[in-house]
Amino acid sequence: MSRAKSAVRLMFAIILPAGLSEPAAAELLVIVADGVDVTVGAELPDDQVFDVPDNGKLVVVQSTTKISYAMGGPYTGTLANYFAACRSESRSSKLCGPADR
Repeated sequence: MSRAKSAVRLMFAIILPAGLSEPAAAELLVIVADGVDVTVGAELPDDQVFDVPDNGKLVVVQSTTKISYAMGGPYTGTLANYFAACRSESRSSKLCGPADR
């Protein structure tokens, strides 16, 4: 067997299992939960669907970037979709304010 084939097989032996492994389960840490059915300290996946009622507030910290994100209600969906919706609104709106509000 040639060196090139051995190297390719070695790469697949290392990369393939890593690609098939499950991603980290908890990527968001809840630090504020006002009027929301989530507890402070909960660790959630980044694809978690949140249900933030009117006048509710949820602040989470993303574990890899250590950036905090605030969500205001009414809103139902993921954190990523929340900010996609915010791009079409005024940054000073109730829904899309900064995390320190």
